[in-house]
Amino acid sequence: MRTLLTIMALALLITTGARAQTKTTEAKTTETQKQIDSTTGKVIESSVVTSIATTEDITVRQNMIYIDPVKFFGMFNIGYQRAITPLFTVGGVVQSPTQLSDATGFGVIAEGRYYPGAKAFRGFHVGATLSYNSISFEHYNYESEAVEEATIDPVSLGAVIGWHWYPWDDFAVELALGADYTFNGVKKNGSAEYFADDAPFVNNVQGILPSFRVHFGYAW
Repeated sequence: MRTLLTIMALALLITTGARAQTKTTEAKTTETQKQIDSTTGKVIESSVVTSIATTEDITVRQNMIYIDPVKFFGMFNIGYQRAITPLFTVGGVVQSPTQLSDATGFGVIAEGRYYPGAKAFRGFHVGATLSYNSISFEHYNYESEAVEEATIDPVSLGAVIGWHWYPWDDFAVELALGADYTFNGVKKNGSAEYFADDAPFVNNVQGILPSFRVHFGYAW
């Protein structure tokens, strides 16, 4: 799983594609002035034309692959979204712990997004997520005073608001804020401390926790 995710992430980073399509709208205003020549008494007309041009990205994008580089400190990850209409996209993420986390396992996140501006993968959007992770690791049990193998399988439901923009061509950046509610996580008591550092970027404590993500992606 880790090797596959690494290869897919590297493929994303080196992918190149067609240039984005843009539409330029130009608005012109003409101002006419009249002056009287003091020498000849003739009326002289002069015109000043002011032009303002605006450029809009009109590229239609139906697919996007992306990674969260911040998560790579603890979780290999790669995601895909597909636009089913200009308003809605669906997809998800697969992830697996890195060697830095001293854990094994996998996770999947299903997500649907809504773009009020009817421009998929561009601008403001809201999303809903459903995630499942199965993470195993060794931890020290302070009650038994022994190192034990532990597995957590948290299921979380989340909501996010985000913004997409394109620094150049089809390379997309997304920032999003939200919150996750974990149904079957560790209860908020002393035992929760055992799991806090062993499963980075996995909400494993029961209840509501804030979420933040940074995605780098390629859309076409």
